[in-house]
Amino acid sequence: MEELSPESFSDRIDQGRLPPPSQRGLRWEYGLFDIIPRWEFEPDIEVVRHIGLIHLPPRAHYAVSKFAEGAFNKLFLFSPSLDMGDPSRESSVVEYIMRVALPIDPYFKTATEVATLKFLERRTFMPVPRVVAYDASSQNELQFEWIIMTRLPGVQLKEAWTSMPWDQKISVVAQLREHLDELHKPRFKKAGSLYLANEPHAPLHWKFTSNHGRDFIPLEDNPDFAIGPISALPFCYANRIKVPSDRGPFSDSSQMVKALLNIEMTSALDRKATLAVAIEQGDNEYDVEDLEELDETVDASKILLSLVDEFFNDVEDEEFVLHHDDLSAANILVDPKTLEITGIVDWECTSLQPLWTAIYFPQFLDGPEINNANLRLNFGVEVPTDLSTPPPTLQELLGAREDVEDTELQQELRDNIEKMLLRRVFTKEERSGGESEKLRRVFMNKVLQVDSAITFRRVLSWAERVREGGDPLPQKDEEVLYFWSEQ
Repeated sequence: MEELSPESFSDRIDQGRLPPPSQRGLRWEYGLFDIIPRWEFEPDIEVVRHIGLIHLPPRAHYAVSKFAEGAFNKLFLFSPSLDMGDPSRESSVVEYIMRVALPIDPYFKTATEVATLKFLERRTFMPVPRVVAYDASSQNELQFEWIIMTRLPGVQLKEAWTSMPWDQKISVVAQLREHLDELHKPRFKKAGSLYLANEPHAPLHWKFTSNHGRDFIPLEDNPDFAIGPISALPFCYANRIKVPSDRGPFSDSSQMVKALLNIEMTSALDRKATLAVAIEQGDNEYDVEDLEELDETVDASKILLSLVDEFFNDVEDEEFVLHHDDLSAANILVDPKTLEITGIVDWECTSLQPLWTAIYFPQFLDGPEINNANLRLNFGVEVPTDLSTPPPTLQELLGAREDVEDTELQQELRDNIEKMLLRRVFTKEERSGGESEKLRRVFMNKVLQVDSAITFRRVLSWAERVREGGDPLPQKDEEVLYFWSEQ
């Protein structure tokens, strides 16, 4: 295969002859309401073992096993053998994880995850894995990108959460808030993603992605790192990697939102063209209604695009921070005895985002607000005003109704009350940034929902209402128990 110099690479882009990056091994499956990534073939565990033995510290033997898998990755565990004659070594044994990735965003997703972890290790006290080795290209014997990193101690928070006492849950949420404060200390002048400045292949990949001639921007206070194109799922999911797009770096959040809306429209039009051909060729899986839905997505995106400047009219000198966008209870590790946070994992697609995005609640605390008056009327209990007071028990919500066989509603209600109280712990200090940042979060929610088969019509209705001068904030209905706030 011909090796490309940066000059010849640029020439081929300018002449429109450069193919999109390879996503070999990945197949997108379009369902009724979602798009699911599938592995076309499995990573060979013997090749995984071979790569690990090349890069890991020399040992007599490593036991290699499948560890876990998510939507985009398969994880393999490397456990070193112990010298049974020296039990004192057991506490110092380091295990390793090899994370094998689907080419969702070839090169960029792996490269920015590595750079982010190295940056956090150098600049913060965050408990994150240490990168041992990596390959941000799939041109290797495994045929997938991979990262080898240390395994952090602890168990997933989701395993300990249900049986955790209320005061410990408050403690964990407060600890997480402190860790995120640490994460948000470094401030950046651009939105995008972090990369290692000396990564040899970066300029080539960058020239393919950028259509605006921007380059990697080294950090002034740490030139080993640079801000480059954003690697976040809304910019690269499904067919979006193959359509022309602007992925930054962006000078302000207005630029970033406009770029995302443009890629929403381009992606929908590209999908429409593909379906039109399939329908013409007699594919009964699709029909004209599918094309009309994509047209409505484009219409909604156009209206949102016309409203951007109204919601983002004061973004001069905006600051950006690192944002972990998947803080689920599966990605937070705790000591099973002390319940102290021991690690935060899964840093793929971490990007530099405006503060109004980054300060929002972690995923595992997401839920509706509870209407206290309705709760008191229907269940005879109230939401505690003192955060040290636990939420009502399941038995208190059931009251004297001994005939209730299905307690699913009451259990869901209790969980939502608990999440609401813990959100107040998380935001004990005022961090909302005022009305303008609430409006931006609402607007961004609509941008992220515009391509969903479930929500695009609601987004279109909202956009049309706001364009005509309607209130963009959702209104609380006093007659309902739950109120889903987007603020």
